[in-house]
Order: sequence, then structure tokens, then C-alpha cells
Amino acid sequence: QYTAMSKFFAGNYSAKIRASHSMLYGILLAPFVKIFPSLIILKLVNLLFLILIILSTYYISNKDKKTLLLIIASPIIWYMGPWINTIQLAGLLFLWSFFFIRKFDDSQKKRYLFYSGSLIGLSISFWNPVLAIAFFFLICFFYNKNVNHVVFFLFSIIIGFIPLFILDWILYGFPFYSIIKYVFGWFTILFIDKASGLNYPWSSYITFIIMLPFFAYTLFSKKFFTKNKKVIIFLTLSILLMFFNAQVRYILFIWPILILYLSKSLNEKQFKNQIIVFLIITILVINPYLIQIK
Repeated sequence: QYTAMSKFFAGNYSAKIRASHSMLYGILLAPFVKIFPSLIILKLVNLLFLILIILSTYYISNKDKKTLLLIIASPIIWYMGPWINTIQLAGLLFLWSFFFIRKFDDSQKKRYLFYSGSLIGLSISFWNPVLAIAFFFLICFFYNKNVNHVVFFLFSIIIGFIPLFILDWILYGFPFYSIIKYVFGWFTILFIDKASGLNYPWSSYITFIIMLPFFAYTLFSKKFFTKNKKVIIFLTLSILLMFFNAQVRYILFIWPILILYLSKSLNEKQFKNQIIVFLIITILVINPYLIQIK
């Protein structure tokens, strides 16, 4: 759908388009399609976002080589390589939102709180399912915060919504159209027409589990969990939510944060074994792509 949206806004697509999520990503890609009318340019843009995720994770880890090796070897990174999807950009924005909320925890400077909230709002604007994950984020990182901080953070999220509000106003004459459509769509699936959604084969759930780090259980060791309780609970809730939706590509969204903490919880032997497991799964993941190229 994002390919069709970008072509539509570039003036290269005359048919009606279907959009289950925000059209903001289509607007972002449209100039690239206008200048370079090829599917390859869309893949390259999404590949650029993946590279930025890798580099950002490396930077946020204080240039830790273990973190870099883990994320480069990660099968989900290679799996998402050819995908034209907004999860890459939304995940990149969310990663930096996480970075700034940690900076706020350390310094209590409100500008970091503003950066974090604005980036989450922008992430939701590009990929609406971030709404649910943002709810977990709010619970895990603000349960012990001052009410003023919570209000300021929510205000910052609204600031991040502004591009989406403007686009919805232009397209539909109503600034909250995309958000309301998404929320009521999920409400319908969960409580009214359950047969229309969340019916995935067992293979989807098995694939989802295989993609997760084998040594993820080290995050729950008593000492490590106690020290990083907020983050581990947030990651657990997010992964459980994604698991019930059973779409492997969703894992990418929180993967950088998972890798940042996994790299700290592994000993040397576990680190080496995790790299080997990742590489084996990655080879299996990219093999169909290589066959198609041949």
C-alpha cells in the first residue's frame, strides 16, 4: 500500500488507493518517486532507514562493538531489507525517543522530555500501531513521575502529531481522521467482528519466536532485571502484544532497544553463541531473496 500511496501523491497512479494506516509515509516517499520513478528507489530509501537504525543503535550504545555485531547479524534486519514499509522509519524515531527519555531520567531536563514525546508522536503519525506501544511506554517510564512531567510529555506527543493532523485536514477535512479510524478499526476487530482479524496460522507464531534472541532469558536474571526493570517490562509487554498479532516485521520496531540491553546481559560465551544462532537464521532468511535474484 505504501508503494501505491507514494505513486499516487507523485502523480504516477490514477487508481483509488487503500490505506489502512496513515498516508504520511506516502507523502514522504512521493518526491523520490517523482524524481526517480522506480521501485528500486523506494527500496533504497527503506534500506537507508535500516542503516540509520544500525548506526543509531551503535551510537546510543556508546559505540559498543558487541551491540554493533549483534544488530548487524540480526535476522530481522536482513528480513526487512527488501520491505517497503513504514516500520523502519517509525522504529528509528522511537529509538531516539527512548534515548531522550533516558537522558531525561539522568538529567531531569525538560527539553529531553519534549524531544522524546515529539518523536513518539511523529512515530505514531507514520505508523499508527505505535499508539499501543506508546501506552506501554507511558506506563513503564512515567508511573513514578511528577504529574506535570506526564502532562508535558503528552503535550509533546501532540506536537509530534501535527504533520498527520495537517495532512488529514487537507485530505479529509478532519485532523483526527487517521487516528480515530485506526482506533475504531481495532475496536471492531477485538470486540465486534473477531473473525475478520488476528487469525494467523501456527507457522506465523513459530516464526515470530524463532526470530527472537535465543538468550533473551538473560534479561530476566535477578540482578539485571532489578537494575533495568522499567525497560525489561516495557520490552516484554511490547513483544507479547506483537506476538498476538504474529507479524514478524513488527519485531523490528523495538529490536534496537532489545539489542541495546541484550548486549549488556550476555557473557562472552553467550554472546558468541547468539551471534552464531543469528547468522544461521539470517542465512535461512535471506536465501529466498538470493534465489529470486538468481
